[in-house]
Formats: sequence, C-alpha cells, structure tokens
Amino acid sequence: MITSILVCVLHKFTVRYALLVLMAAGLWSSNALSLSFASSTFGSIDAKVRAIALAVMNGLGNLAQIYGAYLFPFKDAPQYYMGFGVISGMLGFGVGVYITMHILVRRWKP
Repeated sequence: MITSILVCVLHKFTVRYALLVLMAAGLWSSNALSLSFASSTFGSIDAKVRAIALAVMNGLGNLAQIYGAYLFPFKDAPQYYMGFGVISGMLGFGVGVYITMHILVRRWKP
C-alpha cells in the first residue's frame, strides 16, 4: 500500500519503476497469503466446500486482471492517479480485513 501511494506522489521514472517492482511483489505474495490463510481457517469445513470456497476466492482475486485495464486509461498517462488510487484503497481495505480476521479467528476457538 505504501509503495502504491508513493507511486502517486513521486514522478521520477526510475524511482517509480523500482516502486512498481516492489508493489508487484507485494501484490503477488498477498494472493498466496490469502489462499493459505483461507485454507487454514477453513480447516474444519467439509473438503468439497473448502475446495469450492478456495476456487471462488482465487477466481475473485484474478478478476483484477479484467477490470484493472480500465483503471489505467491512456488519457491518465503517465501519472495514472485513478488506477494507483484504487489500488491504494483496495490494499488499505485488505489490510483492515486481515487485521480484523486475525482478531476474530483468534477469539473464535471451536
């Protein structure tokens, strides 16, 4: 989230490129993190239901490849404030969800 915000603020090409590399690394690693978190949290659920839930999660996560192209229209080049603003907001929301889920899962013990 921090790198996405910095990409909106900083406009030097080499700095933005380095930040985009770091941002992409964080985005791709968060996908694996969410799937591993869900699979361990859904451990007590029936195996078929867990498989469907993980497939839906993975599918929804990959929807970004479809709508993401529309967040970066050519007319916004080279800053792309809308695209990076949406990414920053979604990452902030994700941080909030992970913190909330961490607290709720620790409190809920079967």
